[in-house]
Amino acid sequence: MDPRRDACSDQRCRVRLIAADRSKHCMVAACLAVFVSASQAAAQSPPAGEPPSPFQLKSGAFTVTPAVRLVDVGVETNVFSTGERASDFTATVEPQLEARIQRTRFDVRATGRAGLVYYQEFASERAFNPGVRLQAELRRSSRLAFYGDADVGYTNGRSGPEVDARVRSFVRLFKAGTRIGGHKLQLDVNGSYTDVEVDESEEFMHVQLEDTLNRTVQLGSVKLLHHLTPYTGLTFTAEGLQQRFPRAPERDIDSVSGTVGVDLSPQALIGGTAAIGYRSANPLHDITPEFAGLIYRGGISSTVRDRLSLSVGAERDIDPSYRYDAPYYEYDLYEAGAQQVLWRRLDVGISGSRTKIKYHAFTSGVFEGDTRETLDNLTVSVGLRMTRHNRVSGYISQWRRVNGANPYKDIQVGMMVTVGRVSVSERGVFLNGPTR
Repeated sequence: MDPRRDACSDQRCRVRLIAADRSKHCMVAACLAVFVSASQAAAQSPPAGEPPSPFQLKSGAFTVTPAVRLVDVGVETNVFSTGERASDFTATVEPQLEARIQRTRFDVRATGRAGLVYYQEFASERAFNPGVRLQAELRRSSRLAFYGDADVGYTNGRSGPEVDARVRSFVRLFKAGTRIGGHKLQLDVNGSYTDVEVDESEEFMHVQLEDTLNRTVQLGSVKLLHHLTPYTGLTFTAEGLQQRFPRAPERDIDSVSGTVGVDLSPQALIGGTAAIGYRSANPLHDITPEFAGLIYRGGISSTVRDRLSLSVGAERDIDPSYRYDAPYYEYDLYEAGAQQVLWRRLDVGISGSRTKIKYHAFTSGVFEGDTRETLDNLTVSVGLRMTRHNRVSGYISQWRRVNGANPYKDIQVGMMVTVGRVSVSERGVFLNGPTR
């Protein structure tokens, strides 16, 4: 979606197991979960009140902890997500290692990761996606802190709801900011720079993606948080965004936005974040249309008696388009999920999402095809938690794209193994099963 989503695609670039189209194929899936976790490795420190990971190695203020995830293994019958189907055996493994030094006045962590994607026949789809992230925070006092974040690495996944092909990109994100305030009122001022470079070999629907998606993004943000209670806060955010496209300067655009929202602690009955506001986008060239409208972003979840988890999420904004005849599109995303613990370690879940896309074409040209598209997903999963930090799950998921240049319908079957913490989506909503 937005540049933050692109940049953290570390977080979101997964290749899943696609089993078959229900109307044309019999589903065949061979699911194998084999993983080895080293005794010395690094990952996230546990939240307050939660015991540390059993894989963590600790020496004073220094900790090293591993995380390994076997995303998929089996047969994919629609490798390229098109009407012309091609099947292949595939497997994806994502190991991670984090080292952290935590003191009273500062906190530094370095995370190395690698995505290993294997296809037996289609060598073009194989990938090795290394990356590294460095985070630091310096606390001068209880009311003043400085922080920085640098994330550099390769991604190889489907680029949001618009592009169905796996796109290999090199992404660099640098962010710095400061937090000022106390328990009641807190001011966060930060700035970031993101550089996205799509591999020159990547092409989708006869479009050379580096021509339309290569960009640099500069973002400045001011956020004011007012704590109403220990578990609830009001947020006021103002952002300024600059996007520059070196291979297509007619797409250059500046925008400003303001939102007001709520921040709910995960320890409360209902946790998550939600914000609503307004964005005004002003292109630098006359052929690109202006945009002004409502935006929102958020996700909240609730757990009933530690057995039933319910979650909903929504997002509306604009994003750069890969198409030659449209500089950007606006989208509306809605999602919901539920997870029920049946016994002590076994759970079942269901989740669904709908994304609506509306293209904004260049004023000097003619848009070819439908200006609106819809992408639907329904996922059912069954998970077995081996320990607090290790989980095995299987899922069946249906994806359907309506209208647009590449309509299709697919059923995906896969298996996921996580050694470390179960991930939460960036909107704060826990969804059972894969994301696109």
